Amino acid sequence: RELFMYDPFTVWLRLKKMSPDGSRFTFVNEFSRADGDRAAVIESSCCWLDLENRKVTAPPARIHAIMNNLEKTIPNIS
Repeated sequence: RELFMYDPFTVWLRLKKMSPDGSRFTFVNEFSRADGDRAAVIESSCCWLDLENRKVTAPPARIHAIMNNLEKTIPNIS
């Protein structure tokens, strides 16, 4: 569904899955128009990367805690 410039819309960010240490995770963004119709759903698979060592790594503890407290797409995932 199209969204046009200046159209009001809402975006939800939810956590779909995350590795135990938080190094790999999948976010789901859902865009809804003002009338409640879903405009788009974007799923992003991501990881934390240590740029110096060029390896996947766990995020800082504070960020991991924030990510773990995001609304989940499926209840009781961590």
